[in-house]
Amino acid sequence: MLKHTGITCIKAITTLFNRCLTSSQISKQWKHSRIYSILKYNTFNSDLSLTHPISLIKHIQKVYTKIITTRISTVFSQHPILSPYNYVALPNNSTSIPIHTLNNLIEDASCNNKPIWLLSQDMSKAYDSVNLTLLQKSLQRLALPHSIINAITNIFRD
Repeated sequence: MLKHTGITCIKAITTLFNRCLTSSQISKQWKHSRIYSILKYNTFNSDLSLTHPISLIKHIQKVYTKIITTRISTVFSQHPILSPYNYVALPNNSTSIPIHTLNNLIEDASCNNKPIWLLSQDMSKAYDSVNLTLLQKSLQRLALPHSIINAITNIFRD
């Protein structure tokens, strides 16, 4: 729908996005979303742990956050800001390199009869909540402009 809208609408959306960025505020409606439960398996049995909750946000909010994310990712890709070990934090990266490295370490230990200690961390719920203070400090440490930091943290407030 947004791809096929006219120039007048695009200008209005651009003005809205710019105003959101300069004021570090977003619409109150953007603070709400609908949460739907998607079944993990074919049967439900009234057990919510057998579902994946998914939050659907408004299209215009999705475009707004995508623009911010894309611009930040572009800066992080062009400059050595993040650690190179953040494999999936940047575009065109994946976990294949660390998985390959881990496989090599395991194979070396097995072939050479050496002990190896591995730690596995379950990240399945890692992004369910965001500590806004830590997010803000992290973004400040990365030297993002205060207006962008405020715009990002405002998305998660209230």
